[in-house]
Amino acid sequence: MNFNDFITFMLEEVKRELGQDVKVEVREVCKNNGIMLKGLTILSKESNLSPTIYLNGFYKEYQEGKELIDVKQSILEVYRSSKVDVKVDMDFFLDYEKVKNKLFCKLINYDKNTCLLQDVPYQKFLDLAVVCYFAYEAECMGSGFITIHTNHLDNWGIDENELFERAMTNTKSVYPGIYYSMEDMLRQMVEKDVRRDLEQKSNDLEGNEEEWISFTVEQIMKGLLGERKRSPMYVITNEGKAWGATCMLWKETLQKLAEELESDLFILPSSVHEIIIVPADEEQVCVDYLQSMVEDINRTHVEPEEVLSDHIYRYLRDSGTTILQ
Repeated sequence: MNFNDFITFMLEEVKRELGQDVKVEVREVCKNNGIMLKGLTILSKESNLSPTIYLNGFYKEYQEGKELIDVKQSILEVYRSSKVDVKVDMDFFLDYEKVKNKLFCKLINYDKNTCLLQDVPYQKFLDLAVVCYFAYEAECMGSGFITIHTNHLDNWGIDENELFERAMTNTKSVYPGIYYSMEDMLRQMVEKDVRRDLEQKSNDLEGNEEEWISFTVEQIMKGLLGERKRSPMYVITNEGKAWGATCMLWKETLQKLAEELESDLFILPSSVHEIIIVPADEEQVCVDYLQSMVEDINRTHVEPEEVLSDHIYRYLRDSGTTILQ
């Protein structure tokens, strides 16, 4: 069964299962980087909102051997756990005063989003584009975001300059850049796993738990990193770790780290959610290696819609500017 047949089958099965009081339709959504996903929208009479249940992942489960009836049940479980049973008044979204404090910025790839950018206010930044979104959080429908389109500005009676000024200010205030070393991040992950394993052990360490944890973590870190001196690496993101690559725009954050390291900075776009920093003055740094590392991360470790760029960048400490390497 190909994907289109799978969609048709699930559409009819879900309709039959839920009955005539529920409206079920197929919807195609263009995600970041032009990734097209198909899903089902299921709208009951009690609500005016219908989250899209994307079918691409469910189809992969079917291809891997999951029975169609089990796939259908999984889809229905997602619907029942996420459906909204009340009508939500969205009129507030027409009032700029009610939404302006929840407008934020994100960075996306310019070339991979040319279709989206035809109808979305944006500012070009190197090979990237800065766009804006509205972040919502409600008890009845959870949290999420709405990308700001040109028609929203018409409804609000504002221009692009005001939109970006407001969104930039909000983002810097609510989601300032934070950075930490890659080694520290790895150490925290290892310690978390060691502590979890310790909780599952039945043997008594007689009060020496912290000493045992510290020793075990150090041994694991030596095994992971080895004894050879390596170029220090840092991660920059925001506290929410969502759309954290926007920190590339914050000169203050980059300049502070550059001054601490007394070096220009190589910026590796590991995803739309964070960037990796390597001091540019390290003698053992190989630009070609960094470039291949970014390409490998994008190809094997990042979802297609979360890829930011295959290029690396350089932050110039003296001028406070970022350029394509």
